[in-house]
Amino acid sequence: MAERGVTQSMVNSWTKNGTVLQQSSGNYLYITQEGAAVLNSSGKLITTYPNSYYDATMIDVVNKLFG
Repeated sequence: MAERGVTQSMVNSWTKNGTVLQQSSGNYLYITQEGAAVLNSSGKLITTYPNSYYDATMIDVVNKLFG
């Protein structure tokens, strides 16, 4: 998290306010325009990344979800 400039408060916001997508692995992607967090089915944080890490596919997903 720290390596990517993500704080705990950012993760809390993303998981509280984000759109949740279930991944094929069974993990849950909480996505916002600001960033994303991945949690496993037990709620353990797997990874996070701010929107500066979004690739073209992720940008397309964000645009479809949030306009």
